[in-house]
Amino acid sequence: MSSADFVPELAAALDEFVPADNGSRADWDDVVARAGRRRELRFLRGRRPRLRLAIAVALLLLLLSGVATAAYLLLRGNGKIVLEGEYGTLLVVNPNGSGLRTIARCPGLADSCAVVGPAWSEDGSQLAFLRGPQAGAYHSGRMSLYVAATAGGDARRLAACGNCGWQWRSHLGWSPSGKWIAFSRDDGPRGGESLWVVAAAGGRPHRLTDCRPAWCADVNPAWSPDGHLLIFQRISRAGARLYTVRPNGSEVRRIADGADPQWSPDGRRIAFDDQDGVEVANADGSEVHLLFAEEKGEGPGVPSWSPDGRKLLFFKTPGRPGQYSTEVWTSNADGSAKKRIYRSGCCVGYWAPPVWSPDGRMIAFSADSAGGTYVINADGSDLRRLSPTPTSSLSWQERPRR
Repeated sequence: MSSADFVPELAAALDEFVPADNGSRADWDDVVARAGRRRELRFLRGRRPRLRLAIAVALLLLLLSGVATAAYLLLRGNGKIVLEGEYGTLLVVNPNGSGLRTIARCPGLADSCAVVGPAWSEDGSQLAFLRGPQAGAYHSGRMSLYVAATAGGDARRLAACGNCGWQWRSHLGWSPSGKWIAFSRDDGPRGGESLWVVAAAGGRPHRLTDCRPAWCADVNPAWSPDGHLLIFQRISRAGARLYTVRPNGSEVRRIADGADPQWSPDGRRIAFDDQDGVEVANADGSEVHLLFAEEKGEGPGVPSWSPDGRKLLFFKTPGRPGQYSTEVWTSNADGSAKKRIYRSGCCVGYWAPPVWSPDGRMIAFSADSAGGTYVINADGSDLRRLSPTPTSSLSWQERPRR
């Protein structure tokens, strides 16, 4: 039995027998300590020591198979990765590349239908996505927002949204509570979009933003960690700017020029990109710091915070017009220790912003120039291809707790 085949099952078995709780840490000493506590509890209750035996056997197999502690921790807590497939499908796959399967698809042979913009809820129990006919030469898009339970069952349609997720590639935004989803929706015949929120359980959507009679497209919503604010990107004739808004649509406030905003895990800072490069600012837009400068239209862009807030991840496309390659970079949150962890050859045209694993130990990315969708360790080691199909959107599930 190879370590590659053994680790996923072992990780699942250990998490089953030694479940994590809110005070658990991502280290091996914590796992052993939890095992000891469970053993003492079972002993005091006078139950048969099956749990102790199962843990002992699992640990023995771990040692015999030569799998390092880091290999177990690498998979602990990380659920499935969702990506867009070909021919109107949505795929999920395990981080080690196993279990690739279709989780959603367009009905029948619907013409020009697509499934895009997948996003897991914060706890990994639900998946939201956009599905429907794309815009064509003679008709506008007729996309709709859907949500499905991870445990199974049919997807539920929550709202129609026109060209959402296709025209501006706006992503969906789950609230930290998992009760609300923010999304962009067509607003007028000239390609404008406004920001809306709908309950994940269903109900009438309500509008958050409205530029009329002026033109704008409000896209890429992201909730603050405490759920009290959303940040979004407004595209207008003046360029791309960042705004915040309350979940009830009040207090729309411009905070910076830029795009692709992301909250830090503690909610105190935002990372974003603009014509200068990747920048970080306070949540109110003050104290803007340039972390990685752009050179000759090469990026960088679409920054993402690591789960512990200590690092940033971003995408870069060096080269010249028509001959850009793909690069994935990390740095410390203050811009130091910049490191390129991946580079492809020419030429990139279709790609997805890279994302962190829930435990912060791995990174998923996708680009046609790379030959598909991949996972790589955060230090740049152990590149693994998940699918030969590139995607424009990735989301990594936190393994739901049972």
